[in-house]
Amino acid sequence: MRALLEHPWVYSAWQFPFVGQKVASFRRHNDLSAIGSVLDVGCGPGTNAGMFPHARYLGVDLDPAYVKRATARFGPRFAVGDAAALDVKGFAPVDAMLVNSLCHHLTDDQLRSMLVRTELVAPGGYLHLIDLHLPGRGIPEYLARADRGEHPRSRLHLSGIVAERWEIDVEDPFWLTVAGVRLWAMVYIRAKPRS
Repeated sequence: MRALLEHPWVYSAWQFPFVGQKVASFRRHNDLSAIGSVLDVGCGPGTNAGMFPHARYLGVDLDPAYVKRATARFGPRFAVGDAAALDVKGFAPVDAMLVNSLCHHLTDDQLRSMLVRTELVAPGGYLHLIDLHLPGRGIPEYLARADRGEHPRSRLHLSGIVAERWEIDVEDPFWLTVAGVRLWAMVYIRAKPRS
């Protein structure tokens, strides 16, 4: 299954039922029309780009096939790049740095390398992080450990790493569900750079 999800169109189809659920908390806590610039780290095949037609937007992903598919769908708003070593000169700082479903693909050191870059967010802007976490038991625990991402964390561990450099003002846990069945434990975190 993991190899199949490497294909952008397979990944998009697999994620389709959950895209709206993943960003519902982000939408609830923010006025998207007030976000003028977005750096979408780990953008995949352009999953989040449709939310920001009004904004100056750059999606960055390590996978060239994902970037190619995103560019074909949404235009030249994407670049191949490493989340742990972002090179976005001339684009940042931004109002919103969005990291959707990427953290569990990064080691703690890689995650810290990305999150140390607080200068990527403009004054008054925010880091918006959406990711799965280990709930401790049941189907959601199994699915988090079976994911392509090899570094799932507890919610406490994830928010602890974020809090090393960022001041968290929203931490909103939620579930991804199908027909009312809880499948993945997720969390939305909004944070601003520590001064």
